[in-house]
Amino acid sequence: MDIEKMTLEELQVAVATEVMGWHWDEAWDCLI
Repeated sequence: MDIEKMTLEELQVAVATEVMGWHWDEAWDCLI
């Protein structure tokens, strides 16, 4: 995951998923 190329929204989602203990791939599947 290239953080520098991520948008602010993507970073917020990534942080939120980490805080909630989700796996990034699972959360991303839900969002898409």
